[in-house]
Amino acid sequence: MKIIIVEDNIDLLQEMMFMLERHGHDVRGATCGEELNRHLAEDMTDMVLLDVGLPGEDGFLIATRIHRLRPSPGIIMLTARAALEDRVQGLQCGADHYLVKPVDRRELLAVLDRVHLRLQRGQTAVAVDTAPSIDSLDTPPDTNMGSWTLDGAKLRIFSPLGESVELNTREHLVLKVLALAHGQPVPRSALLSALGRSESVRDQRALEVKISRLRKKLRDINAGEAPLRAEWGSGYVFAERCGVIGR
Repeated sequence: MKIIIVEDNIDLLQEMMFMLERHGHDVRGATCGEELNRHLAEDMTDMVLLDVGLPGEDGFLIATRIHRLRPSPGIIMLTARAALEDRVQGLQCGADHYLVKPVDRRELLAVLDRVHLRLQRGQTAVAVDTAPSIDSLDTPPDTNMGSWTLDGAKLRIFSPLGESVELNTREHLVLKVLALAHGQPVPRSALLSALGRSESVRDQRALEVKISRLRKKLRDINAGEAPLRAEWGSGYVFAERCGVIGR
């Protein structure tokens, strides 16, 4: 796998490069967005490991920019910023995964492999499924990532029963934020922020309506049971395992 690490801590950058090279990856390093640009101009990459707190252009701006490339590389944010608001902003900017430092070597390697596999599957789906049949849309992806599977390429969610339902882009974004919280409650404010909404009474009610419609869609494909639940005083939670593929 071709990987570019963008990290302004030189010691950490060299340590990560050495570790990934030992595991057979083609690794280049950059300390800022300008160096990353030079690498991308020379040769496209499969994955960008991206710090947030960088000199000049921060990681969120860089992620937004490189996410627009076609084909775009995978983006894994690797940062000390652990707040949920930062995680949500990272996903909004196009990150495929968000890891908080310090991260165990085994976890980083596993996430790299998983994100790379997700993107390969998503690209295959886009290339082959330009005019999908009903049968192909209703066929669950080949994945062992969890009981539920959220497919960003097809904008569908598959239940443990193998049934699926179509989502719009905002519904997909809400479920993606909840799924990547791994069973932890997500505050209403974070979901509103992900949707580009304020915390006004009107927008909060709109979110409640969206959640209600999503719960109905999930019940319809899962024998009347929906894992999307309200957590009193804290927000919402997707209470079962949910794999996320595509983008």
